[in-house]
Amino acid sequence: MTCEEFRDYFVGVALGDGDLTHDRRGYRVRIVDASREYLETLSSQLEGCFGAKGKIYKVKTFSAYYLVVWRKDLYMLIKNNVERLLQSPTPAFVAGLIDAEAGVGRTDDGLYRLYFTNIRKAVIDAVAKVLDRYGIKYYLVNEKRRHRLYVHGIDRIKALLDIIPAMHPKVRGRFLSLINR
Repeated sequence: MTCEEFRDYFVGVALGDGDLTHDRRGYRVRIVDASREYLETLSSQLEGCFGAKGKIYKVKTFSAYYLVVWRKDLYMLIKNNVERLLQSPTPAFVAGLIDAEAGVGRTDDGLYRLYFTNIRKAVIDAVAKVLDRYGIKYYLVNEKRRHRLYVHGIDRIKALLDIIPAMHPKVRGRFLSLINR
């Protein structure tokens, strides 16, 4: 993944699993995830592409970790690119969103599916734009205050994972473990 692609990917991850804080202490970017290994990979990429060193902390209240980076330029990079990427999403941006917000599983009927959930319709629409661009069929469900996008079938999920550079083990690894049973 190039640094430009990683920028878009990281904006997607931050939009899905992150929070941005600006206070008297400075500019903080924080990502939460259950996989320390995944956060270490993100941290390494951040350092390689942007020279941003992150620290990983254990969350005390539940089984997860925080990746925390105190850098104004990284904070501004995310802030300045979110709207652009929502309007013109790239496969790397969608990969970041999917790694943050998606899951892979099987229905009661044994059908494989990837599901993506978000409360912002604009985020779901960005994912749908990339799927439309590559001809991957999906369907949308609105559930009260959240929106969900489903991609059903092994072939469609494989096609999606061939297009987007998903890195998270819960998406790529879980899907591969399901189909290799």
